[in-house]
Amino acid sequence: MLFGSVTSRMSSRELRECRRRCMQVAMVLSIAAVARAQSGTQQVEYTYEAQANCNTLESPDCGLMQASDGNFYGTAVNGGADQYGAIFRLTPSGTYTVIYSFTNGMDGSFPESDLVEAADGNLYGTAGGGGANKSGVVFRIGFSGTLTTMYSFCSLTDCADGGYPDGGLTIGSDGNFYGMANQSNYKVPCDIPLSYGCGTIYKLTPQGQFTLLHSFDGDDGGIPRSGLVQGSDGNFYGVAPVGGILNNCGEDSGCGTVFKITPEGDFTLIHAFADQGDSASPTARMVEAKDGNLYGTALGDSQYGGIFGVSTSGNFSTVHLFSYGKGGALPYGGLVSGSDGNLYGTTITGGTVYNCDGLCGTAYQLDAEGKVTILYDFCSKDDCTDGHGAGVTLVQGNDGSFYGTTIAGGDDSACNDIGCGTIYQLTVSPALVGPVQLAFSPTKVSAGSQATLAWQVSNAFSTTMQQCFAFIQGTPSGAGTWSGKQSGTYNSSTKLYTGSSVITPTNKGTYTYALTCGGKESGFATLNVTSSKPASTTALSATPNPATVGEQVSLGASVSGSSGIPSGSIAFTVGSYVLGGSNLNSSGVASFSATTNGILPGTYSVVANYSGNSTYMPSSSQPVIVTLDKAPTMTTLSASPATVTPPSDVELSATVVRSSGTGMPTGTITFTADGYVLGVSKLNSSGVASVSVSSSGINSGEYPLIAKYNGDASDQSSVSSAVEVTVK
Repeated sequence: MLFGSVTSRMSSRELRECRRRCMQVAMVLSIAAVARAQSGTQQVEYTYEAQANCNTLESPDCGLMQASDGNFYGTAVNGGADQYGAIFRLTPSGTYTVIYSFTNGMDGSFPESDLVEAADGNLYGTAGGGGANKSGVVFRIGFSGTLTTMYSFCSLTDCADGGYPDGGLTIGSDGNFYGMANQSNYKVPCDIPLSYGCGTIYKLTPQGQFTLLHSFDGDDGGIPRSGLVQGSDGNFYGVAPVGGILNNCGEDSGCGTVFKITPEGDFTLIHAFADQGDSASPTARMVEAKDGNLYGTALGDSQYGGIFGVSTSGNFSTVHLFSYGKGGALPYGGLVSGSDGNLYGTTITGGTVYNCDGLCGTAYQLDAEGKVTILYDFCSKDDCTDGHGAGVTLVQGNDGSFYGTTIAGGDDSACNDIGCGTIYQLTVSPALVGPVQLAFSPTKVSAGSQATLAWQVSNAFSTTMQQCFAFIQGTPSGAGTWSGKQSGTYNSSTKLYTGSSVITPTNKGTYTYALTCGGKESGFATLNVTSSKPASTTALSATPNPATVGEQVSLGASVSGSSGIPSGSIAFTVGSYVLGGSNLNSSGVASFSATTNGILPGTYSVVANYSGNSTYMPSSSQPVIVTLDKAPTMTTLSASPATVTPPSDVELSATVVRSSGTGMPTGTITFTADGYVLGVSKLNSSGVASVSVSSSGINSGEYPLIAKYNGDASDQSSVSSAVEVTVK
């Protein structure tokens, strides 16, 4: 059931003036953290200065993300060494670093979207300008600041792939990236009065292969400026700020749309905003909530914006309309689902504080009953050191607090004395847990022992938030294996997405393990690995070697160490195939008899793997190359009767056996008399082949008959002794 709704209005003159004023702000971020619970305000935690810019009116999704290294990352649309934008890192303690400055070359320029972390541990994002065709790029960047351009837009004929990708990327369940560009082929009909196309939806593989999924035509929306969300049904959902029902919202542009698109590109229009009652012009990414519906924010036409809800089938409701007063106004940022199941967001203006030449913006909570509670009024600190103009989507950190940016406030000595913006921390009361929780059992183990890492994600209602990738900070060699996409289970009753993994560290140390979900939210757990066990040494022998097919090969492994005779088990393997296993005896020796039946001749690398125990580390032997040859065979021939009177027949029977070992040869027998082929017959399952030979027309005399086994893939050929048959 969708949330309820209320109504309020704002004049178009006031809206235009607010937009004009905010867009004139030059950005030099003064990073300030401020925390305020519903029950009161806490002191400012830290203040720093740094060169950057995150103009939220131009980039409503230019928010933060918390990566697997524990730090927050974001993009700045201006700033950087050449004022073409930057990518920055903010540590939880407040250290701010620009890790990359865009040049407006192949790397792009003016990034206006948030970042996501993929399974390879790199960050991915978009820049609205630059690139090979000066139409924007998708890029990849590592924590060290090395940037790679994955795709330059307008690479297809007539820019059919689109341009100016201001919206962020979404990691799909197939591992590919999905996003939107806000312009496209000007030759494609677009009902919105523009000189260029209405935009595109695209898919990009991690290798940079581009697929155009949809081109907007105005009727279905246009000029998308946000990212997509992959719903729990596997489809992607998004919004376009214009298009849809024309002749509304001024300039015949339409009020915007909500749509669905499959990973294959099948597009469905879900809702077209019609008037102020819908709160028009959605510009931010939607979020799927615990009730299974999608929720988003919209700016309105001649009003102050609102919150809407829509089901995947198109059941639409206006949940809340903002007012210009204490309720906040203009929700440029989208909503985020907190670990408590409530939705959280910000407004760029409104509130109760009047210190910033107008109302300064708010942070709010939306509960399951549709009630909006103002959590914080920006510019509540002296000189607006806490910032004002909060217009980005929040992200919830692993400490349970929310983090975001403002476009003004902070250090009021710069940016025309109105401050250059802040990065802030918002804590609600009662305090929330982080959205991604990891816990070890036990939390302290000795090297070589196992520990279970259990995890849960509290807001993974959508498929997007169920894309969880595992990392070990610093990728140390002794921390065990914890990497790649983690598969979990979603419980519709508890609303938790959970899973676990068994980790076996091999070296002493303290290791931090991370799980990043949805590309934006991370959780962490630390495992203390105590002193390493002494090493063990495993030796392997194989007898006989070489062996022939059908022989048993006796494998013997002995394990030794410095702290007495080891115990435990041995697994004998060829590559990834386990031949068998055995426990060590009181002398530290294990043996196994391996059959070679059914194995083709060749060379095989056999390894003995010791599992380790409470005293010793695991170890593996050096490979022993076992050569397997074809089995030698013996062929015997019988003839009945030995004396024949024409025209009677003689029954010839040949039997083939292996000279050593077990198993039965296959193949054919050739029967001959003085070089003349009497017949060819196939061996049966008992290794016997027979043929009936007529004596009709044969001169009397004695004839030596021979049976030749022709061999097979595993067996050598052989020839029988001659058997004489007398013809009367």
